Amino acid sequence: MKVVKIVINEEHRLLKCQHEVLEKTFGRAWYEYIQIPAGGMTAKEQVELAGRMWEEECDVVVVSPAPVLLTELVKVKKKKGKLYVFVNDKREKIEKDGRILLKLPADGWYLWEV
Repeated sequence: MKVVKIVINEEHRLLKCQHEVLEKTFGRAWYEYIQIPAGGMTAKEQVELAGRMWEEECDVVVVSPAPVLLTELVKVKKKKGKLYVFVNDKREKIEKDGRILLKLPADGWYLWEV
């Protein structure tokens, strides 16, 4: 069975539409969640995690930002599997206290292969 590793902040959850995108893209795969601590990780921890993630052939989907981890994953992805990032090009404008804020809507998510 295909293995897909999902990199996500421990305080975040996938939206229903993101689950649907994963199912459409990978079908019946084995999903392994790699939780990033809410307080973040040091660059060294991210480099070490990237090395461990590619120990087996798998695809990786990055949901939550971990910039050094993403950079390290890109370096070796060609040898071990595909790397994807969840993307949403839509923004909803919200006015709050006289300020305009941009919010990502629940729909419109897709996977971008790096």
